[in-house]
Amino acid sequence: MRKILLLPCLFVSQTLIAGESLWTDISPDYQSRSNQITVDSIHTSRKLTLNYESLALQLSESSNTLLEFPMPDGSSLMLRAEPSSIMAPELAAKFPQIKTWRVYDPNNPNVTGSIDIGPNGFHGFIQTADGDRIFIDPDSNNDNSTYTALSHRNSSGNSDTTFSCELHDHSSEFESPFSAAFKPSFSSAEAIERSIGTVADPLITYRIAIAATGEYTQIYGGTKENAMAGINTTISRVNQIFERDLGILLEVVGNNNDIIYTSPNSDPYSNEDATAMVDENVVNTNAIIGVNNYDIGHVFGSGNTGGLAFLNSACGTFKAGGVTGSNSPRNDAFNVDYVAHEIGHQIGASHTFNGFQLNCSGGNRESDTAVEPGSGNSIMGYAGICGSDNLQSNSDAFFHSVSINEIKTFTREGSGSSCGTTTVTTNNSPTVDAGNNHTIPAGTPFALAGSSSDSDGDIVSHSWEQIDTGDVGGLYNDLGNNPLFRMWPPTTEATRFFPRLSDQIDNQTTIGELLPTTTRSLNFVLLARDNNGATNQDTMSISVVNTGENFAVTSQTDETSLSANQTIQVSWDIAATDAAPINCSVVDINLLEDSGNQIALLENTVNDGNQSVTIPNDIFTLDNAKLQVACRNNIFFALSQGKVSVLGGSPVLSVNSPTINEGDNGAQNISFILSLSSDATETMAIDYTITDEATNAVIQRGQAIIIKGDRSAIIHAAVAGDTLSESDQILLLTINKPSNAQFISGEDVLVGEGTIVDDDQIAANPVANTSVVSSENAVASSSGGGSFGIFSMLGLVFLAFTRRTYKGIKS
Repeated sequence: MRKILLLPCLFVSQTLIAGESLWTDISPDYQSRSNQITVDSIHTSRKLTLNYESLALQLSESSNTLLEFPMPDGSSLMLRAEPSSIMAPELAAKFPQIKTWRVYDPNNPNVTGSIDIGPNGFHGFIQTADGDRIFIDPDSNNDNSTYTALSHRNSSGNSDTTFSCELHDHSSEFESPFSAAFKPSFSSAEAIERSIGTVADPLITYRIAIAATGEYTQIYGGTKENAMAGINTTISRVNQIFERDLGILLEVVGNNNDIIYTSPNSDPYSNEDATAMVDENVVNTNAIIGVNNYDIGHVFGSGNTGGLAFLNSACGTFKAGGVTGSNSPRNDAFNVDYVAHEIGHQIGASHTFNGFQLNCSGGNRESDTAVEPGSGNSIMGYAGICGSDNLQSNSDAFFHSVSINEIKTFTREGSGSSCGTTTVTTNNSPTVDAGNNHTIPAGTPFALAGSSSDSDGDIVSHSWEQIDTGDVGGLYNDLGNNPLFRMWPPTTEATRFFPRLSDQIDNQTTIGELLPTTTRSLNFVLLARDNNGATNQDTMSISVVNTGENFAVTSQTDETSLSANQTIQVSWDIAATDAAPINCSVVDINLLEDSGNQIALLENTVNDGNQSVTIPNDIFTLDNAKLQVACRNNIFFALSQGKVSVLGGSPVLSVNSPTINEGDNGAQNISFILSLSSDATETMAIDYTITDEATNAVIQRGQAIIIKGDRSAIIHAAVAGDTLSESDQILLLTINKPSNAQFISGEDVLVGEGTIVDDDQIAANPVANTSVVSSENAVASSSGGGSFGIFSMLGLVFLAFTRRTYKGIKS
C-alpha cells in the first residue's frame, strides 16, 4: 500500500535503495545523485564493482523486474528489464548461463537498451533521450566483479583506422545469376522517396548463423560458451538498433555452436583475409548449418580482417557472404560501426558517405546514396576512418533515412522478403509533416520545424536529414549539389537549427555543417521514429538564392549588456530579401537564447534594415543570448555577432520534475525544488498545493519560503513503500506566482510534476490500497523545514479508509 506521508516523517530513510545496491563505486568520489540523465554524464566514466550473483538471482526471479543501472556521472536509473533472447530455443538450452533482457526507463520510453549476462560477465547498454550511448562492461573477460560505466561521447579513439569495408562481387568466380543482386534493384530517388503508410510494417525475424574463427574464440578465452556469449552481446546490441529503425530482429540458429571454432589451426577460415573468408563462410555455413536452415550468415574474425559483405544477399545463394573481424570485438565500435554496418549491406544498404580521404576513397563511395558530408556519421557511413573527412571518431547508432528506405525496399518488396518470418503487430507508424518548401538567401542560417503525432501514444523522436547527392568531396565548400549538413542523433523536438544553435551563439563552426553559398536546392527528410519499430518520413525542399550579400545583423557586433525597459537600435543588411524570389516583406526581432527560447521584442515590422526596440519590463535575466532578426513568413534568420546579456526585472521561478522509486518499506522523500534565476531581492512567500493527478485529492498544502539572498526552496512529501503492484503515481505541485517573481510561461500559475515509480512485481489484477493524506498549514523553507498540523493527524486516522485500484503497468 502506497501512502503519501507528511513532512515530519520525511527523514525516516533516504538510503533504502542505495543500501541494497548491487553496484559499489570503487572511487569514494561518487555518491548517489538525482535519478536522471544529466549533461555531465557525457563527459565521465565510472569504475564499479558488481555483486554478480545477486544480480543474476534478481533477474532470474522475475520476468519483469526493475534493475538499477549506474550512470557514468554517479547517478542511477531504474530500468524495467524484460527477457529477450536472441538465440533459438534449442541454442539457448545448450547455453543456459547466457541470457539477454531488453531494458527501458518506464518514465521515459526513449531511454532503451539491452543487458546480458553469461560467462563473460554483465554487459549493459542504453540509448539516452539526448542521443548518448551508455555502456557498462567488465574490465576483463576473467573478472565478473569490476566494471566501467562509460559514455560513447567520452569514448573517442575506439575507431580502427585500418578497418575497411567492401562490397564484394563474386559473379565471375561462381558463375551465378546472383550477380544482379549485388546492386540495388531500385534507384536512389526511390530509396529517398519510398512512401510509408500509417500501419507499421510487420516485424521480420531472420535466422542468422554466426561463425567464429579460432582466433575470435581465443580472444574470449578459448571456449565455445565464451565465444557464444560474445556473439550474444553483439547481436543483442545490433537487434536493439535493427528493431527500432527497421522492424527487423535477428535470431541465432539452433546449431550455431557447430560453427564456433576453438583452434586457429583447425578452423576452415583464413583469418585476416576477408576476401577468402567470405567465400569460405558461404561454403562452410551451407555445409554445417544447412542451406535451408538459415536466412543470413556471417563470420566473426580477429586482427585486420576488416569487413566484407555481399550487398542484398540475405535469403539468396550467397546469404552467408558477410565477414567482420577486429582485435577488439567487445566494444560498441565493433558492434555498431562494423557488424551492424556489414549486416546492413547484406539486407540492402549501401554506403552513405561523400568523402574521398583514406578509406572513403578506392571505390567505396556509392554515388547514388552519398548523402552524408565527409565520412558521414550514420551506421552506413565511415566515421573515424577517413582522415580529414572524419566528422567524428565512431558512428552514431542510427541508420540514415536513405538506408532505412533501401533496407525496407529490399526486405519488404525485394528478394529479402523471400525468407524470414513475419509477425503482424498492432503498432501504427507515426504521422509526420516536414512543412512547406521555402526560398532563402545564401549564407544565411535557417530553422526547419516539422510536426508529428502517434496514434498509439508513443513518444516520437525526430531527425532532420539532408538527402542531396552530388559531386564527391566538398566538405568545406558548397559545390552546388553536394550534401552540406550532417545528421544528428534524434531528439523529441521536431525543430532543427542550421547550423546548430549552440555553435551560432558561440560563433563556432562544426565540421559537417556548412551554410550554402551558391544558388542551388537543398532537400531534406524529417524522419520520425516511434522507437517501437515503426518509422515514417516527409520531405521538403529549399531553394537557395545567392543575392550577392548575406542577410546579417550589423549592430551589436560586440558583447552587449542590456536591462529591462531599455531602448536600442537594431540594424541589419536585408540582402535583397524583400524582392523576388524571396519576398520577405516583414521580420520579427527577438532575443534568442542558446536553448532555442525566443523572447519577442518587435513583431511584424518592415524588413527595412533598421528598427528601435524596447526590452520588456517583465523580462528575466539572460546571460547567453543574441539578437535575432527573423523573416516572419520564412525559415531564415540572422543573429548578432556579439552576445547579449539582459538584467531582467523580477527573477524567474521554476520547479523540477522529481522521480523516486517507491521502495518496499520505510519512507522515501519526493522533493520538489523551487529555483530562482537570480538571488531573491526580498524574502519570498510562495503558496503551493500538492495533488494526486489521478484523483485530484489534495495531499499537501502550504507555503514555501525563499529568504532574501537565496535562490531556492525545497518542498518535501514522503511516500511509504510497500510490496504491492501499482501504477506509477503522478503528484502535481501547483504554485501561485508571488508578487516578486515571474514564470517563464508568463502565466500566473506554475505546475510541477513528480513521479512515484512502482518497483514491485506485477501481479494479475493487482489491487492496491493507496492512502492520501491531506495536510494543511505545511511550510517549506530554503532549508527544507516543515510543520505538522492538526489536519495532518486527522489525515493519518483517515489512512485505513481510503482505497484506490490500479491497473498493471504496461510491459
